[in-house]
Amino acid sequence: MSKTFDGATAPTLPAETRLKIVNRDPAKLKPYSGNARTHSDKQIVQIAASIKKFGFVNPVLVDADGIIIAGHGRVEAAKQLGLSEVPTIELAHLTDAEWRAYVIADNRLAELAGWDREILAIELQSLVDMDLDFDLEITGFETAELDLLLDGDVGEGEDPDDTLPQAVPDAAVTQPGDVWLLGKHRLICGDAQLRWRHVHLPCIREAGDHPAGRRVASVSASNTGKIGHSPHNLLSLVRSVPC
Repeated sequence: MSKTFDGATAPTLPAETRLKIVNRDPAKLKPYSGNARTHSDKQIVQIAASIKKFGFVNPVLVDADGIIIAGHGRVEAAKQLGLSEVPTIELAHLTDAEWRAYVIADNRLAELAGWDREILAIELQSLVDMDLDFDLEITGFETAELDLLLDGDVGEGEDPDDTLPQAVPDAAVTQPGDVWLLGKHRLICGDAQLRWRHVHLPCIREAGDHPAGRRVASVSASNTGKIGHSPHNLLSLVRSVPC
């Protein structure tokens, strides 16, 4: 069936695809054994908190036999909350192959979405400025994530631990060839691709011999040039020194 607007025909959904919400007992809904999506106990608690605060606003999708197509996590959360009814929509128009494919698509397509972090930060800040009677963690973001978003310094996909500190303009204290004592470890400043010809590392048996974080020795590199990518060269060299 279709409707006409200004001479143009606008398609309408077939009658069998029009959705009708029916409340059902969550204990009688059956999980789909082929559902590959997993839910941790922590996430179920988060979903339950969302339902408790906002209501059960996202109906569970089921087939004619009450098998869950989408909403496994919501059903588990409803059971945790002791709900006797949850809203459901029966997708009777889907074939077996179609609804099995939809189980995957419903989860996968949501994963492909992204965030406009600038708008997200503005929305979160607006919530912070309101007199809320709930925690922002109910949005699904952890406290650390919220702090980073509200600071506005981290872009999507960036890890703050990967950010290099600004170089200090003063002259560097450490020079190539320096050996530093770091507790029980020794750290050489140098290029692992060079041939190191002379090493003299003092035997340090007691922690009191040299305060930790002090330069204790020096090594020199051969002038024969690079030896190729060998990042373990210096490491094996230091381990080979008897003490």
